[in-house]
Amino acid sequence: MRKFKEYLRSDAAYHILIWSLLVIPHGVFSFKFIERIGVMFFLFNILVMDGLLLAIVYLNVFYLIRKYYKTRQYTLYFLISGILVLIYVSSVAALEMYVSEIMNYNEPLISTAFWHFVNVCRYCVIAFLLFSLREKFEQKQQMDQIKLEKLNTEINYLRAQINPHFLFNTLNNLYALALEKSDQTAEVIIKLSKMMDYMLYELDGSKVPLRKDVENLENYIEIERIRQGNNARIAFVKIGEINDQKIEPLLMLPLVENAFKHGVNQMIDGAYLEVVLEATQQQISLSVKNNYKINQGQKKQAHTSIGIVNLKKRLELFYSNKFKLNVYDDSTNYHVNMTLSL
Repeated sequence: MRKFKEYLRSDAAYHILIWSLLVIPHGVFSFKFIERIGVMFFLFNILVMDGLLLAIVYLNVFYLIRKYYKTRQYTLYFLISGILVLIYVSSVAALEMYVSEIMNYNEPLISTAFWHFVNVCRYCVIAFLLFSLREKFEQKQQMDQIKLEKLNTEINYLRAQINPHFLFNTLNNLYALALEKSDQTAEVIIKLSKMMDYMLYELDGSKVPLRKDVENLENYIEIERIRQGNNARIAFVKIGEINDQKIEPLLMLPLVENAFKHGVNQMIDGAYLEVVLEATQQQISLSVKNNYKINQGQKKQAHTSIGIVNLKKRLELFYSNKFKLNVYDDSTNYHVNMTLSL
């Protein structure tokens, strides 16, 4: 059933439908003569008259126009077309005269030939229209392919920016722990290795299960929690169904990473970060809240970074009109909410 539905959407189905609408009326009109001319001759008549028209049309569409007309070999094109038209007109006119003798009515050969000449010219015009539509369709396919390749190139470029940006920040964290000779250095290395395993071996260019991306986010938050010690209130709350819903990977990480970079890491006392993830089978919503402090004599610095710019581009590419990214900033507290429709 599925294959049949796919076939109905194909070009072949449309061609069959169009030609059925053209051929069936001719067959119905001629059917009243079937008793007098016989079934075999009736079918032969339909085959010749409509079969030759089909041959002329598709020879033009798939070969003659492209081979000769488009390459400006007009003489050859019109010569071959003229021969085909002559074959059609003479064959059909001969059949018409034979039928007229059987039916006992006289019709001038010239008028019969002229009418069929006009008819075949009409179909030659149809052939040009079909060729133009086919050419435009092929051009559209080529443009779509170019756009797809460009999109994939941009996606790969954006993804490639994530790893060095994340590594730079995390290695700084490890360096700070190493200087302190912290016993938690090994734990951070293990969590970092899990994150790198996720990024290197589980991101194959396609969407990932939500639970895996959340595990990756949890590892990152734990790395930062260890580095901060008890100097910051850090909370990660998960609500709803966090299962195998497919999402584009590493969309949540930049928001949390940005909150640490511009908020928690810049404050000595009183820093907080609250991450709330709500998920259903149709939608996920991530809320990230943190406070930050503007140093005296410094202008307010917006919560922007390579990661956030990257994130906005990726949301546009992957989710188009199916996402919301809202930012609330009152100079001391920063709140960003991202909603994705799956």
